[in-house]
Amino acid sequence: MTIRVRYKAEVAVSTDSNEAKDLGNPKIEVVCDSQGEGFTGKTVVATGAVDMQVNLGNVAAVRLLLLRTLAHDPTEDPGELRFRRNGLAGEEISVIPLVGTKEGILLLTGPLSALYVSNPGTVVMDVVAAAAGD
Repeated sequence: MTIRVRYKAEVAVSTDSNEAKDLGNPKIEVVCDSQGEGFTGKTVVATGAVDMQVNLGNVAAVRLLLLRTLAHDPTEDPGELRFRRNGLAGEEISVIPLVGTKEGILLLTGPLSALYVSNPGTVVMDVVAAAAGD
């Protein structure tokens, strides 16, 4: 089965709160019909968790991965999560929500076979993963 993947990203960077977009306004939209599997799911990451495997469903060879991190309890401020891809010795990528926001975002393209997460903070976190590949 072939599945369609569509993703959009828009980021406006301004020198003031009037959103002049004078420092940049990149917009991206990609449509791809060549992926064979897809999955979206949530993993709850306890405080102090180390190298916990993130559920990527039945997608064995991930080509697109979107991660959304947020506090499990929406009344709490979200903290940092640390991810490793393809193995426990893989490069560590920290996702830290911007100050005053409630979620962190990470978009990766390219080959990925496994994803691990650690929670060094004091807030139980959720990871929502959308993956496509195979």
